[in-house]
Amino acid sequence: MAEEINDASVVIPRSMLSSVFLNGALGFGMLVAVLFSAGNIQTAVNSPTKYPFIEIFAQAVGSNKSATGMIEPRTSMPLWPIVCSTAISLLLALINIGPSVVFNALTSLVIAAFYSSFLVAASVILLKRVTRQGAPIHWGPFRLGRAGLPVTIISIVYSIIGIFFSFWPPGIDPTAISMNWSVAVYGGALLFSLFFWAVYGRKVYTGPIIEIRVD
Repeated sequence: MAEEINDASVVIPRSMLSSVFLNGALGFGMLVAVLFSAGNIQTAVNSPTKYPFIEIFAQAVGSNKSATGMIEPRTSMPLWPIVCSTAISLLLALINIGPSVVFNALTSLVIAAFYSSFLVAASVILLKRVTRQGAPIHWGPFRLGRAGLPVTIISIVYSIIGIFFSFWPPGIDPTAISMNWSVAVYGGALLFSLFFWAVYGRKVYTGPIIEIRVD
């Protein structure tokens, strides 16, 4: 999508930062509302649904039906997009009908892969900034300046911690059934990628095509 945006080097970073502040403000408001509406926290934590927020909604409205069926018919909502996104979410949630270990492994794998993709890029930038070897970095119009180095280091440490804990099992004393096997899938995919690069990828990869002036 970045290729279709005018002045993407400015608009995209600005949009990313704006979304962080906007989501943070809205998330804080939702948190305050939920905490004020919460009844028995221990009951919500021990909810059979395993999702405390569902129990909090049920306690707030006093009815399980109302907690899941409140609809405002007069609002101008995009009905079909909501139905479509809800249907997709429900289909994905069917994974949890089977063993919960499958769902936990899938979500853990997605988190680890997400952080890993960022970790590679951030580590390369950090190495380049510290060693200053080779050609200089051609910065775009959006730059953190001196704050860039500590921000990069903090983001790398955060990503490593996220990857580490994403591979942990959901409970103590795991068995072969309850173990989080996402680390095995992640390791297998990583080994296959390295093998594919050594055998074929490095022979055909020519690097990115630079379509902008860097002078």
